[in-house]
Amino acid sequence: MATLLESDYQFRVVEVSDRAWLEAAMTTGIYTPDDAISYIGEWDGVSDSIPSNTHVHFSVIISKVSDNIPLAWFLTHVTDSSVYRTAIAMHPDARGQGHYRPIASETAYWWFYRCPLDIQAIVNIVDTSLVPKIVSPSHYRTIHTEGNLVYRTVTKEEDEASRA
Repeated sequence: MATLLESDYQFRVVEVSDRAWLEAAMTTGIYTPDDAISYIGEWDGVSDSIPSNTHVHFSVIISKVSDNIPLAWFLTHVTDSSVYRTAIAMHPDARGQGHYRPIASETAYWWFYRCPLDIQAIVNIVDTSLVPKIVSPSHYRTIHTEGNLVYRTVTKEEDEASRA
């Protein structure tokens, strides 16, 4: 069952039957379909709590509401009040079509305004050797750079201001 992010995109938790699609999307070798599938059951996107002082992985597939065709896989680490987007794999059929920024914006909307957890900050971690340009929405701030890794963040308050 898909869950609406904001208006144009939706997500669902990865299933074992997604293996072939994940193989096509995951081309860097950093994560594998086995990784994506291994996170099933850590959090369902519906429960209003996660274990304290820990993080859980949230492995989802994003699609357009209009046609339900899978576009991207996202891996997010969830803590008590923050999420860390650590991986994305865009399916080859969806690459270069301008989906990433709208998906990032709509996933932020879901995390801040629809998610049953009280999320107060989002951190995108981007490896610039794989993604050579900044793909985060423009109101995200760079907070740390380490080699090829760029950490960009937005708080719920900053996101609300950008939507006003």
